[in-house]
Amino acid sequence: MTETRAAARPRRAIGFWALVIFVGMAVALHWRIAPLSPGGFLPQAHLGSYSLRDLYGFASQVGADPGAVALYTRLLAWVDPAFVLLFSLWVVLSFDNRTLGICLALVFALLDLTENGMLLYLLSAMRWEYFFVNFDDMPVPVLTDAPLFLSWITSAKLVMAASLVLIIAGQALRTRLQSRTKP
Repeated sequence: MTETRAAARPRRAIGFWALVIFVGMAVALHWRIAPLSPGGFLPQAHLGSYSLRDLYGFASQVGADPGAVALYTRLLAWVDPAFVLLFSLWVVLSFDNRTLGICLALVFALLDLTENGMLLYLLSAMRWEYFFVNFDDMPVPVLTDAPLFLSWITSAKLVMAASLVLIIAGQALRTRLQSRTKP
């Protein structure tokens, strides 16, 4: 990573705004949505497998609050894609090998946006506010395996985002240490 301070400014600004959006989403999700769901379950932040039953519990509890449904839908449909765009651009600008940066950013964006689309589809298929009394009678046999696949996408997205941040931080630290040791 050999860039001048002037060249680093756009990358830092993009990273800063991605972080601001991320923190804003986290605050909204954890203060407004998580308290409504069983055990604070948030599908897009759950590392590990979750089932259709978990997603149904989330949808039935959060779906009882129209304001929460509107907020969650806006976060998935508008705010998170803005974060994905800025985070992906930050990743591209942070790698010396632009081709590698573009590929990693595209994979992350594909995972995150696919997850958003699947969540919006599944939650709308459950019709948020129109729930059945008995889960076992819920007529969605086609969707039975979708949340399991969705949970793998969520886990891959979270691991990839954390890995990218750690790799970029490691590169920046290495560059900083190298610049201090040069005469």
